[in-house]
Amino acid sequence: MRLSNKLFLNKIFKDNKGLELSINFIVVLIFSILILSMGIFLFTQIFEEGGDLTKQFSEQTQKEINSLLEDKKDLIALPNVVSTLKKGETAHFPIGIKGDTERCGETKSADFNLKLELVQIEENNDVRLPTNDERALSNNWYFDYDEFTINNNEKWSDDIPIRAGDGAVEGNTYVFDVDITCNNQLYDDYTHLLFLVVE
Repeated sequence: MRLSNKLFLNKIFKDNKGLELSINFIVVLIFSILILSMGIFLFTQIFEEGGDLTKQFSEQTQKEINSLLEDKKDLIALPNVVSTLKKGETAHFPIGIKGDTERCGETKSADFNLKLELVQIEENNDVRLPTNDERALSNNWYFDYDEFTINNNEKWSDDIPIRAGDGAVEGNTYVFDVDITCNNQLYDDYTHLLFLVVE
């Protein structure tokens, strides 16, 4: 009788070990699935964010830019100057530039720079100049542009992405001056403004 009890207890102990291993396996499996899901989520977020900042304009917009640069004899074309967005979203402003490098003292090609400067804020139907703090905060919004080279008589186009970041106030419109220089001198005689409406 004692021997059968011992065998019975050994059997239960072995079964419990198997059960314990099964539970451990299930716990590890659940953690693995959770970690994999978080990894996929983070990768998707980063990919979408990166994609949001890339060039985003259609062939139709490209044709419109080319038409503006041809017909009006303009040096700079901005077919869309107003964009409405929520805080943290990215606005896209297509831009085209026609290379007239003689204006930069060059004959074949010239180096161009594009800068944005916050020049005014519209709130509650009132227009005012931004404070120094607001200007500093707008510099931390997403905007990045390297120097680019344009050949004489060449048409160049790209997208200006702006993400409203710290300090953006819902209901305000932020007006940016597009400053384009060629070999460190102003490229044309007109003022080009972009309007960013934060919902």
